[in-house]
Amino acid sequence: MEKTLALFLALLVALAFIGCNAYDNKEEVAIDFINSYYSQYEKKDDLEELTKSQFYHTEIDAFVGQIFGDLLTEKGKEKLAANRIIPKLDVLDSNINKVTASNFKFEEADNYPKGTLSFRALITNVYDDSSESEFEVTGLIRIVNDNEKYRVDNFIITKK
Repeated sequence: MEKTLALFLALLVALAFIGCNAYDNKEEVAIDFINSYYSQYEKKDDLEELTKSQFYHTEIDAFVGQIFGDLLTEKGKEKLAANRIIPKLDVLDSNINKVTASNFKFEEADNYPKGTLSFRALITNVYDDSSESEFEVTGLIRIVNDNEKYRVDNFIITKK
């Protein structure tokens, strides 16, 4: 019984430690955001329903929350939605059904607001016929400290 209790307490402490350290690294937040951004290709049905919704703005907030969770600041969410970066509606006209991002490289971006990272990643598209293609994408992602957590405040792809 004591071993079980000790194991339970150790697990509880580990989970608390992980929870407290969630999103304490800018690059980790950037990777999670970029992967979430590209995960929209796997959500075509949800996006299709979103475009048919009578309560479009409410539904957008729910969809963005489902995809990005706690990764965005409110300002970032509003900015990216207003600029039609999220949700990524061009997914609907695509024969891509899955995208993965890998081989991330980050560096502080010169001549941009504090917290802006330039990034480079390898993107792998998987198409409906199971064929694949790869290409490199570059962009900028601004990560800010928002209520003791790093969150995305802006995102742009500069080269596909």
